[in-house]
Order: sequence, then C-alpha cells, then structure tokens
Amino acid sequence: MENLVIEANRQRPAISFDATNGVLEMAGRSLPEQAHDLYNPLLEWLDEYTENPKPITRVRIFLEYINSSSNKYILLLLDKLNLLSESGHQVIIDWECDEDDEDLIETIEECIELLSVEINFRPIAIDDDDEMDFE
Repeated sequence: MENLVIEANRQRPAISFDATNGVLEMAGRSLPEQAHDLYNPLLEWLDEYTENPKPITRVRIFLEYINSSSNKYILLLLDKLNLLSESGHQVIIDWECDEDDEDLIETIEECIELLSVEINFRPIAIDDDDEMDFE
C-alpha cells in the first residue's frame, strides 16, 4: 500500500498517511471549497489501510481551523478509526487545537464522548504568527 501525502496550502492541511508505520498526521487549516475533493481520497485510503492495519495506528491531528464541511469529513475519518479500534486494533489519537477555539474544542469533546477510540486531547496556546506543524 502506498503512503498518502498532501502538501498544505492556505485552504487545506498537510496530510501524511504512512501505511508502513501506521502513522496518520494532519496539520494546518482545513477550509477547502470542495471538502469532498480533499477528504474522499483520505477516506478511501483509510478503507484500504484498515484491511491490513499495523498493530498500532497512531493519529496526530493539529488543526488550527476546520470549516463545517471539513468537520463532517473529519468525523467520518474518526468513525472509521473507531471501527478499527472496535475490531481489536490499537488506535491512539493525539489531537491538539487552539485553546481559544471553543467550537472546535466542543466538537472534539463530543467525539470523545461518542467514540470508543482513545483520543488524547490537549488544547494549546497558539499565537497568531504561529503555524501548526508535525514537530
């Protein structure tokens, strides 16, 4: 299975889905006009990955902004990871976001309540000049 890498721009986050190591990372802003164009390939990649996943799948999410259409697709992505977890595979999600983004914090907290997959959530302080990345 090939890895999936998408470079960030002003409308979409950097995405790195590494099948070899079982590491999925997203960082940046997600506000594409056509969210399905960005997220459908991710969902399809995840469908293929879940057919033969690594023993541990680690997900790192650092999104500073998510528009409503992106939010829908991220929830679909999390649901697929939740199903992978429920099938007996270890899935660990580390999710950081701006501590001042009350809407996103509320969304993440709802995910934690609804899903059985482990989500380690940490709000962080982000300066306007800072950019979120995988470091």
